[in-house]
Amino acid sequence: MAVEPLKSDAIVVRGGEMTLPNLRQALQTSYVQDDEYALSFFGANDMTVEEIIEAARGAYPGCLQNKKVRLSTAGRLAEAGFRIEKDGLPPHLAIKFQISPTDANLEALTGAFDSGIVNPVSEGVS
Repeated sequence: MAVEPLKSDAIVVRGGEMTLPNLRQALQTSYVQDDEYALSFFGANDMTVEEIIEAARGAYPGCLQNKKVRLSTAGRLAEAGFRIEKDGLPPHLAIKFQISPTDANLEALTGAFDSGIVNPVSEGVS
């Protein structure tokens, strides 16, 4: 069975504030662990923010425990020039980079997300 592509209105969630230092740290961790520069997100077609967070926690216990989350859509990310792909267990997504992205690339990525909101599933831990 083929994997259904993300619709443009599919919600995409990232935990935390998405500051440049935090994104750089995540990229470095990804490179050390997997020999590729990638950032993790969560999302799926036809799911609410709450459903995505709960599904993510089921697949990856301990994830999305942040006090705040950032929201976007697959369409907004595509318009900003980012290719988000399904990766790992659903609803995990990733944006992968050939080389370490520039600060301008990361600022464009951050700009494709809304401001942080309080995590609607729980108060979070960080």
